[in-house]
Amino acid sequence: MAGIENRRALGRWELLRWLNDFLCLDQSKVEECADGVAFCQLMDAVFPGKIPLHKLVWDAKGKDDRMKNLRILEKVMRECGMSKPIQAEKIASGSFPENLALLQFLHTYIQRTCPGDLSQAKAVPVLKRASA
Repeated sequence: MAGIENRRALGRWELLRWLNDFLCLDQSKVEECADGVAFCQLMDAVFPGKIPLHKLVWDAKGKDDRMKNLRILEKVMRECGMSKPIQAEKIASGSFPENLALLQFLHTYIQRTCPGDLSQAKAVPVLKRASA
């Protein structure tokens, strides 16, 4: 874990590969995270049970649905002591820089918090999506 602060930030394609592998998704653009669902699933993998997955709008169509998911994410991030403010309005609007910044933040946080094998956590999002 030493030297993690000196690592370069991953680019969008590396982050998408990591996200898709970790959550068993098939996202092709960072902006697809704008609905907040993938961000919430990442948090749920690190803090199991903190995200009320049954309250997420899984097929968010409009900005209101996306904002609902992002408000849940913001609340849980605060409860878990994460001081990173997120630009929910910009994320929900599909802003590439804001979605990328949050994805980079969560990737770095997960690598620092759970540097070991997360293979067991990787299977959980698929099971939880099926039951939500």
